[in-house]
Amino acid sequence: MDSLKMLVLANPRSGGGRVFRRLRKIERWFGLTQHDVTIQIPHGQKETIQYAANAGENGFDAVIAMGGDGTVKDVIQAITGKGVKLGVIPGGRGNDIARNLGYQGNLEDIIRGFAKPRVRTMDIPTVNGRYFGNNAGVGFDSAVVELSTDGTCKLPGTLCYFWNVYRAVLRFKPIPMKVTVDNEVFEGRYTLCTVCNGQDFGGGMKMAPGAEIDDGILDVVLAEDISALRLMTIFPLVYKGKHIELPEVTMHRGRRVLIEADPPSPINYDGDLIGTTPALVEVGKFHLEALVPSPPAVD
Repeated sequence: MDSLKMLVLANPRSGGGRVFRRLRKIERWFGLTQHDVTIQIPHGQKETIQYAANAGENGFDAVIAMGGDGTVKDVIQAITGKGVKLGVIPGGRGNDIARNLGYQGNLEDIIRGFAKPRVRTMDIPTVNGRYFGNNAGVGFDSAVVELSTDGTCKLPGTLCYFWNVYRAVLRFKPIPMKVTVDNEVFEGRYTLCTVCNGQDFGGGMKMAPGAEIDDGILDVVLAEDISALRLMTIFPLVYKGKHIELPEVTMHRGRRVLIEADPPSPINYDGDLIGTTPALVEVGKFHLEALVPSPPAVD
């Protein structure tokens, strides 16, 4: 690939700043890629979106989101439809979008791998008109997102997500929902309805095993009314994708998913909340070209 002009948007708060503290090394590693790289540190979400939105006009070929899935989502919001490529430096607690794109190796491997990346076309679904990269849903996962954003957890990585899951178990009640997947309708009390673009979720859980980020299809996970005790015992199965074998869990696929709930319930997408149901999730209209670093050499 020819030399690219890249804009790196670094979120110093993602993942407790663990990756940001290695910024000087990151600059040095990028210097070995032969690309023209500019690193900026936006002051908050609004500036991240603004810098990314203006990247094409400022001559950049790609925007590299350095942070967690929320930072990646903000960049996706800004560059979709503008002909600018997406890249990721995983720096958050989950990093599921990078994982679903096929990123491999440690931080140095990934950045050096940008020297000769491949380009993968990535589906960009929408929920109520907003772009996202990984997942959107209603139910238990929204309860976890609410707890994950309250700032009380100081644990690293997926441990924080795991802690918030068990906090949510103690307070969550299943929700009456009507879920329409293309022309199929499902009604009942559900613990969650999660619509997935890729298979990984929540820091490496295989929520939708086999889902591909570029197949033009949404994978829908429906979990029926599950007691708190049962939920605690089966939760570890999600890390291996074994939950889909349970009788309470069904999988569906489609391009248009409408989630209705009574009472209206919070909607989450890529780790943020965006109001309450109904939630209309669609795929097929929007795409991005994503840079996937070459994998590390095998000795």
